[in-house]
Amino acid sequence: MEKEIQEQITEELHPCLAAYAWHLVWGVILSFFIIGLFIFLYVYLDKRFRKYTISNKRIVVEYGILSKHKDEINISHIRSINVSQDIFQRVFNCGDILIGTAGTAGYEILLNYVKNPRQISEKINQLKTALEG
Repeated sequence: MEKEIQEQITEELHPCLAAYAWHLVWGVILSFFIIGLFIFLYVYLDKRFRKYTISNKRIVVEYGILSKHKDEINISHIRSINVSQDIFQRVFNCGDILIGTAGTAGYEILLNYVKNPRQISEKINQLKTALEG
């Protein structure tokens, strides 16, 4: 009889503030108007309610301010992990992690603007290897 492995959260991430740079620039420019305040409110709420959770069994992406969305995949189903960084993201040591499974073409989960994306992708690879071994 196989022993059930308990799920343990290894990382809980949020997008870095660089993801909202243009929003913040426009917020400053438009801060003399009411619309600038709404932009700042959007940045605060989106950063607060967008969460990426990595456990030893699965990856969960939760987002949404008024309506909530939740995407998850089992780490054992991961077939590819790609890291993408544009020049702006490289300056701030942020990046996107695209995770694909055999069930989809392209990627199924996007961890957008996470800090230290290469380290996080390596950690996911280590978790996947541990599950396979």
